[in-house]
Amino acid sequence: MTFSKKLLPMRPWLNKGKGRVLLVGLILQACGSSTFEGRIRYQASIAGEAAQALEPFLREQKLGFTLQQKGDKIRIDDAARTIIVDYGLDSVYVLFRADSSYLAMRLKDGTKDSLPKLTVTPLPDKRKIAGYTCTGKRATYEQEGRTYEITFWEAQALKPPVGGDTKFPILPRGVKAEGIPLRIETSVPEQPFSLIYEAVEVQKSSIEDKAFVVPLGFKKSQ
Repeated sequence: MTFSKKLLPMRPWLNKGKGRVLLVGLILQACGSSTFEGRIRYQASIAGEAAQALEPFLREQKLGFTLQQKGDKIRIDDAARTIIVDYGLDSVYVLFRADSSYLAMRLKDGTKDSLPKLTVTPLPDKRKIAGYTCTGKRATYEQEGRTYEITFWEAQALKPPVGGDTKFPILPRGVKAEGIPLRIETSVPEQPFSLIYEAVEVQKSSIEDKAFVVPLGFKKSQ
């Protein structure tokens, strides 16, 4: 780290023991809180009694997706649409590529802070996913009279965006993400199968700002 000459008058303060400790603490805090920038590719699979019967449907629907993150922004692309979340502007855009249209909304509009009867339980074991050590959690919540269960594995080395820790788009609303989830397993109520999304590639790379902007030619839906 290089300091300019303008900082030289601060040297007497930095030479004090407390000053050095504070400076080191601030540097470590800044490094530890930096968010992930890059792309993560997820593949979908089905587990359970109905897995074999549903496999053709899974291939036809192409349920995998790619997540891109930079700063306080996230972009998710699946086979039919793109979701852009900007936590700094409290905005969400849903782009439909088939007819070049999009919806615009606010993160806080019409949503509660968390889902009804939401509980999150840490799991004791860890697993390696796409080269990253992940810790497991199990979230349960109620919706429309049904109880849903989601088990997810997050890599704490990959930090979510600022403001996105409790509104991460691939987790139930209100679940606090301490790292980006690399595996999400959803049990469907009263159905003999679970839908699984798992990261197969994590690429740390620079993402252009234009990836988080609605492209020209897309028309806003009312």
